[in-house]
Amino acid sequence: MEMSKPYLQYLIKRRSVVLVFFFVCFLGMAMFLSVTRDEPLWRYNSGAVFALYASVILSYVLPVIQFSYVHNRRSADRYFSLPLSRRKQLFTEILFIFAICAVYYLVIMCMQYAVFGTRVVPFARFGKTIVLTVIALLMLVLINTSLYLLGNNLVDGLILMAAYTAIPVLAAITSSAFEATMVAGGSVSFNIGLLLSPVGLLVNNIDAVMGGEAVHMGEIVLALVYCAIAVYGLYKNFIERRAERAEQLSDGILAYPTVITVYAACILFILGCSAISEKPSYILYLILFVIYVIAHFVYKRRIELKPAGILLFAGLLVLTHACAYIGWTTHGFHQADNYELFADNYMRYYYNVQVSDADLGKADRSGHAYVDLEIVLPKADKEAYAEVQDILENCRRQSIARFYERQPGDAYFGSMNIGDASARNRYSSENYRYYRIMDPISEDDLQKINKQFPVTIYDDRDGSTCALKEYLEKRKK
Repeated sequence: MEMSKPYLQYLIKRRSVVLVFFFVCFLGMAMFLSVTRDEPLWRYNSGAVFALYASVILSYVLPVIQFSYVHNRRSADRYFSLPLSRRKQLFTEILFIFAICAVYYLVIMCMQYAVFGTRVVPFARFGKTIVLTVIALLMLVLINTSLYLLGNNLVDGLILMAAYTAIPVLAAITSSAFEATMVAGGSVSFNIGLLLSPVGLLVNNIDAVMGGEAVHMGEIVLALVYCAIAVYGLYKNFIERRAERAEQLSDGILAYPTVITVYAACILFILGCSAISEKPSYILYLILFVIYVIAHFVYKRRIELKPAGILLFAGLLVLTHACAYIGWTTHGFHQADNYELFADNYMRYYYNVQVSDADLGKADRSGHAYVDLEIVLPKADKEAYAEVQDILENCRRQSIARFYERQPGDAYFGSMNIGDASARNRYSSENYRYYRIMDPISEDDLQKINKQFPVTIYDDRDGSTCALKEYLEKRKK
């Protein structure tokens, strides 16, 4: 694609005062954040992080400013009648926006590195960060501009850009709600919010490179896919855009129809999970339907919900509840049962339950004794601890079974956490599960565990902690 030099000069001249003003503000803020730190590395990182996030914010703001004319009838007619091809016009605008984001970032980063970073950050890491960030900014400019152009007026463009940017957050909330209500122990095999967010993918990689880690190529490739889709969207919504779209309803298939449907489906699925696992809240359904009607009012600029809209809402309600029901009956689509033992070098169990003073294997809300044990099992020698792990796994499976009996949230008396670790004294969030314990490990089994791992008992009456054997002897007196 080609650039129009006269048009670029016009854009620079038109925005020159504002550009200089904001550059001075950004530079001043970066230096201020740096000098408030003590260590050179902290000083460098403070300014570098500010430069990154300020540039990312610009990649959202500048497309709104530069392409606002497409949403105004007079401005659209004037700009689209310029003796300039749409391709050149689009390329020049994108180049202008990208240049501002990149130049601001580069100048601030170079100053940060020259003043604070030369002695604490290897030049290769600095250069790698610069290259990756500049590429990321170009991708974000393309993606955000494409989202903004989905609308046919200024308000709709802003709403749709914000809505699509927030969809990854909504997906993460939906995933977390499903995990909390439908999966005994919880199970997060991947971060769906991150995978759906171009800005999240790119910033995550930039942070990794700044910390000396390697680039996550899978995430970069996924961000490139989003960028390719955005380029196609720019072609459809700018190069092939009809000028008469300005100030019209944003009724494109990827505009309000998709956004409203996606948000309604996710929220209905969250409500469905809660209704299946606990009790339905009809007030929340009513509130959601009212919001659904309001969303259509914003979309069509009048209070109108046709039968097709009501049928769509009803269909989503039935579909999401059916999915939630299947999820419940299959133990969270088998996520609760599919746990890989010894996925790493060690497995760590942490068990803490409030029990009866007279029987440590009986749960008691008024009991004063708390059984506490932390067990780390080595993969290399797991056969030696097979009996202990069988006891713990039986407790875990029993907790899963009780979870799907729809036990109320206050019916549990403690918890057992399970996770992997690459080293004995290292903790990890990988393969992590959290179980509510309603049926504690029996006293006999605790004594079996105590032969290989220490079991401690906390007595809240005097605040003392003692070994299992000592507690049992004290109880006999």
